[in-house]
Amino acid sequence: MLLKKKNYETLKVKTYLKNDKLVFFFNGVNRNSKKLLRVEQELKSLGYCSYKVLNKIALKTLNNSIHLNTKPLFNGLNFFIKPSKKPYKLTRNIFQKNFEPLLFLIMAVKINNRIYSRTQLKSLHSIKYNENKLLLYQFMTTNLKNYYT
Repeated sequence: MLLKKKNYETLKVKTYLKNDKLVFFFNGVNRNSKKLLRVEQELKSLGYCSYKVLNKIALKTLNNSIHLNTKPLFNGLNFFIKPSKKPYKLTRNIFQKNFEPLLFLIMAVKINNRIYSRTQLKSLHSIKYNENKLLLYQFMTTNLKNYYT
């Protein structure tokens, strides 16, 4: 079977969206091949793998997926970046320390089939679903008590 470049790109985007548990969506700066190679080597030394996404192919793939709300993210040069080491540790300032000096701006994060935008990440207290659900429940009970009394 002969694999064309378009089919390969589509397959690659599908695997990043479907199989990986943690993927960062970044908007990047257009660079020439030598500078892009240096950036990829720097990301590799930090423990991350990157993939440059073509916009048209990504948009067509997203039209056929469950992640329809991410279509506005793909304007400009986009990258999928995922950690290459399995036991990864996430902190809030990981984006400011590691990726902003390389001129990558975070657009969204995919964690366990859920995509969080940049504004949702700022208000997110925990990545664990049960803790967020408990926080929402506590917020709703206190507000409902104040509303009915």
